[in-house]
Amino acid sequence: MSRYKIVTPHSIEQALESLKDNRKMKILAGGTDLVVQMKEGLLGEVDILDISKIEELKSIEETDNGIHVGALCTLSQISENAEITAGLSCLAQAALSVGAIQIRNKATIGGNIMNASPAADTVPALVALGAKALIRSSSESRELLIEEVFLAPGRTVLRDDELLIGLFIPKQSLMSTATFGKLGRRKAQAISVANLAVRISLDEKKERFIETRIALGSVAPTVVRIRLAEEFLNGCEINRKSIEKSAEIVTEGINPITDIRASDTYRRKVSRALFIKAIYASLEQLGVDIPE
Repeated sequence: MSRYKIVTPHSIEQALESLKDNRKMKILAGGTDLVVQMKEGLLGEVDILDISKIEELKSIEETDNGIHVGALCTLSQISENAEITAGLSCLAQAALSVGAIQIRNKATIGGNIMNASPAADTVPALVALGAKALIRSSSESRELLIEEVFLAPGRTVLRDDELLIGLFIPKQSLMSTATFGKLGRRKAQAISVANLAVRISLDEKKERFIETRIALGSVAPTVVRIRLAEEFLNGCEINRKSIEKSAEIVTEGINPITDIRASDTYRRKVSRALFIKAIYASLEQLGVDIPE
């Protein structure tokens, strides 16, 4: 650990100045992944920007339009926050599914996103909820939809002088809900074989889907939205036939690999099952009985 030069800013401005002067720094937030890499000497010749002391990045604030979540909010904080559990339970479910409580007490939402793992559990939930990443450098600020942040495993669109400072999750309508689902090789503390979040909005009579967002992880190089399935469901009557057809489109829209955790064939089957279960759970939350 002593081989690394560690810079510890106490404000966003100080952090951005450090990145401006040294664009090859690694960001340390909760440290659940990076500290392991540091101890094992896997990072090479880099400096560390430890942002864990920036208190302004640790808050969750509700506004009239939605909720702002600081990048340093822990997954435990998110899973237990009253505003999130009430209105964005999909995200609370996803945060609660990550690791053991000791990990969730340290791991941050910003770190879970910026690791750019295709298996990150919070990302499908954020995509389904239409969340935006709030990004800053010393010279500008910008907002991106979460699904626009990722390029490949371990790679994002953020420049070396930029920092993810938080998220904005828009307010959800009363006729909508979202559900998260995951399958790992164990019942708990497992990296996802596949994960998924589905958000549905219904018409006033609760007879048709009017807006759908479907996001899956661990089935492609990045978390993906299945837009063809979304487009198919939008306007469809709520019945088993439309759900089964959209499930077929979901399995056709993913590109899973075979690795030590699962085969590509198994991931397709799991994704289909997770999708159908999430749709049914979401409809149940809205008080909809599904006709044949």
